[in-house]
Amino acid sequence: MDAAQLKNQRYSREEYFQLAADSEVKLEFLDGEIRIMAGATKEHNRITKNCLLALNSNPNDCEVFLGDTAVSIPSSLSGRTESEPT
Repeated sequence: MDAAQLKNQRYSREEYFQLAADSEVKLEFLDGEIRIMAGATKEHNRITKNCLLALNSNPNDCEVFLGDTAVSIPSSLSGRTESEPT
């Protein structure tokens, strides 16, 4: 999948999951829009590793995930409302 294959339209969560399952590239879904995500650099991966180690060593009720895990954050927790533009 490339940017030309994504239509300029709003997608449902179900459509996103279907496209993501069939895609060879990472996709991001936000407020009905699907975007192709860029690959990470070595520097980015080092920062991610250091954050993971720091968060994992702090006992709390949070579970730490790496970048390849799909999560859903309610818009009330994301700091934005569904109608706010990106």
